[in-house]
Amino acid sequence: MSGDQDALRNLPTLPRERAAVAEPLLERVTHAVADILAEAPLEVLQRAAAAPTGVGSVAKLISSLPDASPRLAAADPEAAAIARAAVMKQKILASTPTFSTAEVAQILGLTAEGVRKRRLSGRVLALPVGSDFRYPAWQFSKPAAGGRAGGGMLPGLEEVLAAIPAESPWVRFDLLTTRIRGVRKRTVLDLLRSGKTEAAIEAVTAYGEHGT
Repeated sequence: MSGDQDALRNLPTLPRERAAVAEPLLERVTHAVADILAEAPLEVLQRAAAAPTGVGSVAKLISSLPDASPRLAAADPEAAAIARAAVMKQKILASTPTFSTAEVAQILGLTAEGVRKRRLSGRVLALPVGSDFRYPAWQFSKPAAGGRAGGGMLPGLEEVLAAIPAESPWVRFDLLTTRIRGVRKRTVLDLLRSGKTEAAIEAVTAYGEHGT
């Protein structure tokens, strides 16, 4: 197809081993997107077109796969669920102020390696973005006036992170920011901000016991 050839010409020059995978993959993806575009209702296409990036458009198309193309959805039931998760992650990153590793290092008075060690030990929440990480700003206490340096972790957060049974950073983010049933519609983060560390730990421990 001429469209496939145009897309291949737009690929950057790749090492032979990488091109051997990328070129047939691009052709496969192009065919799949073309099928969805041909079968999807207009409103699905309009939602996808409204995404701010091409990646977002593709994610919206695939997350709507059961409506866009029941035929393709039946062939790959997991595809829509994976895409919906990707859309959810995009929304979190778009709506949550975050810091880079360098900014967190400045706030905490650490090196980038020190921040990495905290991330690997689970003492700070880091959301993966490609090969990098973004750190939700709400987990840091405000620094002294005059700049970002001199701040710290939100009191009690490290203890709560240690008590969360889930390893996925996205699940941990959701657990910290979703309203807790029976606690006056407050979140674990609200409890920490109120100085109620023990209550926050109990809430995340209950998640481990009940799975909800």
